[in-house]
Amino acid sequence: MFFLIFLDLIRTEAAMALSRYTTRGRLSKQAVAEDDPAYFRLIDDALNYRANRKIKNTKPAHTVYILNKFFSCARRNVRIYTGRLSRSVGALRAYADPDIVGSAVEFLRREDSRLSIIILGEPDVDPGQPIGSHPLLAAISQADGIRGTVRVVRGDTSEWDEFPYHFMIMDSEAVRIEFDGNCTDAAARFGDAHFAGRLVRIFDELERSGTPLYRTEAADASGRNPSALSRSRSTGH
Repeated sequence: MFFLIFLDLIRTEAAMALSRYTTRGRLSKQAVAEDDPAYFRLIDDALNYRANRKIKNTKPAHTVYILNKFFSCARRNVRIYTGRLSRSVGALRAYADPDIVGSAVEFLRREDSRLSIIILGEPDVDPGQPIGSHPLLAAISQADGIRGTVRVVRGDTSEWDEFPYHFMIMDSEAVRIEFDGNCTDAAARFGDAHFAGRLVRIFDELERSGTPLYRTEAADASGRNPSALSRSRSTGH
């Protein structure tokens, strides 16, 4: 019962986040549509100054930029709740983007860093390939100096009815929430540890109930990921 009440509170706050722009450093719709550098500066400032802001995310280029910034700015934890861990968004690469992949690798070179992923559908890999072939996971497993851990689980799709949002959490400081899994419309929320902490608790609860798909551990003393620890379970897709 508590978990359902908790989900309802997050749903309400998520809807509020979508409906409002930040009151400080507000961008007009025209600026968002025409001036990407201004939008990117707004994201940078929110992360650099840990400002309490809510910023809409309506373009694939904005999505890719935010994903990369979350990885590059994270210190300890990145949590992703996704449908497929999509390799592309529109015409742009997403979790297969070299900059995003590179930022994720650098993040996981931090000691005690952790990347946790819940996938609801079939992972976005080539037909017949295991989840470990995904460009993001493959790059991590092949990289030197990884000192963090990666865990991917299959989420329970019945929980999607209770909480039908994709989201990404950077530490407990910044959140990006998609309100429709079929498009990139989202809201990014910065500098609100209370809201992010609530979403972390939801994610961790959903992760515990998931089915393990893939896991890597920190590198051995040589600084290289032991291949025996970079395991994946074939999904058939």
